[in-house]
Amino acid sequence: MSVDILIASAPGGHLSVAEELFNESKYNFVYIITSSKKEIAKNKTEFIIESNRDFKIFLQFYFAFKFIVKYKPKCVISTGAGVAIPFLMIAKFFLIKTIFIESASRVKSLSLAGKLVYFFSDYFFVRSEQLKNKYSKVIYVK
Repeated sequence: MSVDILIASAPGGHLSVAEELFNESKYNFVYIITSSKKEIAKNKTEFIIESNRDFKIFLQFYFAFKFIVKYKPKCVISTGAGVAIPFLMIAKFFLIKTIFIESASRVKSLSLAGKLVYFFSDYFFVRSEQLKNKYSKVIYVK
């Protein structure tokens, strides 16, 4: 199975940002969400184990590899949190385009996930002029 876009996101605000950006009628995509709450399930959604900076991050690398091989995306996008790290790193290994969208709440410094994926992202979007001036690679959007 092949999709244009694989979206890796934590639930809550991170997922809300992704949902605002993508319209199912325009794009062929799949969500990968770190949650055990199936009630937030939508069409084209896979769930993986949550990791709070613990050993479960290794399981997320396994799932990132598994889902990238399964869906063969042309692009992997993440709106954060920690799930961005394994998915963008594995995508980069497969020479797949990677995009990270930093949280709008980050105005003075990047999130931990942002700092870690900054070098693995082909495109890195921020919504803070302070961050635009601080990091050369970022793309500022209002």
